[in-house]
Amino acid sequence: INDMIERFSVVMLVSLISLGIQKFMIDVVPWFSLNWVLAPALLLFLLSLWPNQSWTRMTASMARRLLVLALLLRFSVPAVAILNEQVYQLFLDQNYAEAIEGLEQGKQTLTDFSPLAAKDVPAAEAGFMSSLKETARQLQEATDLRQQIERLSARLGSVVKDLLSMIVVFLLNTVLLPLCFLWGVYKLFGRLTSGVVWPQLMPAAAVPVLPASGSSLANDTESRSPSEETKPES
Repeated sequence: INDMIERFSVVMLVSLISLGIQKFMIDVVPWFSLNWVLAPALLLFLLSLWPNQSWTRMTASMARRLLVLALLLRFSVPAVAILNEQVYQLFLDQNYAEAIEGLEQGKQTLTDFSPLAAKDVPAAEAGFMSSLKETARQLQEATDLRQQIERLSARLGSVVKDLLSMIVVFLLNTVLLPLCFLWGVYKLFGRLTSGVVWPQLMPAAAVPVLPASGSSLANDTESRSPSEETKPES
């Protein structure tokens, strides 16, 4: 039990750190995305509209990536929090409530449990019959104590199970699920900026097509007049 409680305390510490990081991201990431990502993205987009420049394609690509990044940073962290809460309500809430109830019952069992206390026999009741009564009473109390210990052992096993359920709930809700959702956002960013979904903002520069040497020679031959071809040698 003590080892399990120590492990549970470590999980609680990790969960609290994760919740603190998530709260920090909810407060800071939207401000950062609007002020430090969206503004440069719009500036690069305006520069990409400059005509007849060699760097417009690269500027447009950078503007597109920054724009997608700004939108994802602005809405991904609240979306991750909402999805995490929905998953908790659908799949983890009942397990958490059952674990809490089991721990409360275990606490009450430990509170009600009290070992046998030594009781003094009054001097007036000293004698053979009184000693028999005291022996019978002690045997009854020993039987009750054995039953209490058996119930306590069963309850302690249930407490361990409830602690494991609490550990699973906290790890999933505060660590694993947020990491999975953030990984999905990262893959979505790569998909949106890979060039498959979005077309290029600026068309490719027009390259003049030069005629082949053979065709130019044929055209030059056809353009000659017949008098030039039949001109006698001097």
